[in-house]
Amino acid sequence: MTAQDVGGIDRFLLLHGIAFSAGGLPLVLLDNDVGQINDHL
Repeated sequence: MTAQDVGGIDRFLLLHGIAFSAGGLPLVLLDNDVGQINDHL
């Protein structure tokens, strides 16, 4: 990532903010949104 990649920096900051705003159990269950198999049960 370079300093000229403004979109990439914005995406990184967005993902960083989402990761820190969702705490505990919701962070574990975020894999369901991307279509991965949930076999925790």
